[in-house]
Order: sequence, then C-alpha cells, then structure tokens
Amino acid sequence: VSNMAAPKVHKGRRVICHATGIYGNSLDYFKAPDGFYYQTKELYEQKKQESDYYRQVVTRMASYMGYEPGDVFPTVITRGLMQFKHYGYAAVLATMEECQSKIEYALASRSFGSDYQKASYLMAILTNNINDVARRLKSQQEFESRQAAPQQAPPPQDFTSAAQPKDITDFLEGGD
Repeated sequence: VSNMAAPKVHKGRRVICHATGIYGNSLDYFKAPDGFYYQTKELYEQKKQESDYYRQVVTRMASYMGYEPGDVFPTVITRGLMQFKHYGYAAVLATMEECQSKIEYALASRSFGSDYQKASYLMAILTNNINDVARRLKSQQEFESRQAAPQQAPPPQDFTSAAQPKDITDFLEGGD
C-alpha cells in the first residue's frame, strides 16, 4: 500500500456550442468572454462579427425609420431581417449600402400612412436586391480566397517516352 495519491484526472463537463448547438466537453471547447462555449475560437469570432453586422443593420434601419434607441420596431422589420439570416448580415448591410440612393429617394418622395407601410417598403427594396449583392459578395470572397491560396506549380513532366520513335523518312523523301 502506497501513500501516494492517484494522479488527478480532469474530466470536464458537458457543454453546448452557442453557435451550432452541438454538445461537447468543456475541456475541448473554447470558453468565450461572453460566458458561452464555442467549438473553436474562430467560430466565436465569426459569431461575434455576424452580431456586429446585425447591430449595424438594425441601427441603419432605425435611422431610416426615424426611431430613437429603445423604440420598438414593427414586426415586419424583425421578421424580414430573420428571413435574411441565410445570406448573412454582412450581405444585408452591403445591400443597404448599395441601395442607399433608392431608399433615400423612397423616403423623400413617398408618403407612408404608417410605420408598417414604411418598413414594408424598405424591406421590399432589400428583398428585391439582396440576391444580386449576395452573389457578388460570394464571388468576390471566392476570388480573394483563390488569390490568397499559394499557387501550386504544375507537376514536372517526364518527356522521356517508352514509345518507339516513328520513322518519317518516307514522308520527308516524298516516298511513293
């Protein structure tokens, strides 16, 4: 019987990734400053960046609507923004920037009977333009990732051939 204590094994506990909903071990997952666990630090950074884009979209939409901080949005905006989640809020923000002149013209030239009508019109502008902007952003990201990827040299070619050389003397001599 030895008096030495057995080495302590750290087991961790079961946690859930805040971004994906996948369960894992607290020792394997990244604990973010927000107190939630994420599968990787990169996933946390991606989620944080998407949240920043969402805040920018909401702030810009509030300024279009003439709302002060704390005012309640019409449900057409919150539901419409949820509809765009598939594209990512970076694409929504880019669409808002690209359609800035259309939005400003609509707000200046039209009279809306209610905030709901104004919000519906703004969401319609975004809906009509987001596909084009999202495609353009995706192709731009693919182009940039191809440019960032190291260029691979083509594999060296073996010009020695096992095939027998062809005799073309008849052709050259104008053989009959």
